[in-house]
Amino acid sequence: MIVDGQETSIHLLREHIRMFSDLHLKASFADPREALVAYELYTPDLIFLEVHMPYLNGMEFIAALKTKAGRNMPVFVFVSDCDKYALSGYDHGVMDYLLKPVSFQRFKVCMDRLKNSLQRTTSVDSEFFFADMDGRKVKVIYRDILFVEAAGNYVIIATHQGNITLYKTMSGMQRILPEGQFIRVHKSYIISIYPIREISGNEIVLNYQNKTRVIPIGATYKEELLKRLTIV
Repeated sequence: MIVDGQETSIHLLREHIRMFSDLHLKASFADPREALVAYELYTPDLIFLEVHMPYLNGMEFIAALKTKAGRNMPVFVFVSDCDKYALSGYDHGVMDYLLKPVSFQRFKVCMDRLKNSLQRTTSVDSEFFFADMDGRKVKVIYRDILFVEAAGNYVIIATHQGNITLYKTMSGMQRILPEGQFIRVHKSYIISIYPIREISGNEIVLNYQNKTRVIPIGATYKEELLKRLTIV
């Protein structure tokens, strides 16, 4: 995403981006307020952000975005006519600082620097996925998931915010969910290890939306479950 109050700068950055096959420009905005509203629609991995903009400067934009993105903040590159804000940009976690007009050579140096960061951001170990619900794409953060329950041709994803029903198989969910955080404990249940309160016999007690929920442990899954947990 590009957020820059100068159309000439947006055009130049767009031309540079086109030269990289692993970059895809999702959207560009001259008004930072519009970019904040549209962020959850595009969820970019990287934002080119002008320091001086009407309504919000670059630092204020980052602060405002933190309330939306939380742990899933994108990588930022500041773009500016002057370099006096470079140090404050780095204090805000900005990965690079480009001076206008941005030359292609300098842009390439920036991309080389960011390559590892972008690969981490776009890896399969991302912190969320989007659930397709009747045409709506709803963000589901893995850390918010308590358990997944089979329900015929559907699955019910129980989260801290409520339940989500998807047309999906349990094996399909296993391929999506991070292996280090989730484990299959029954033919009808996949659980997150974080809300486990206790294990008693063939049952797991989870902290579930300000109460508890008992999940059965299938005989064929118990050995693997106990291997995965640190028991002293």
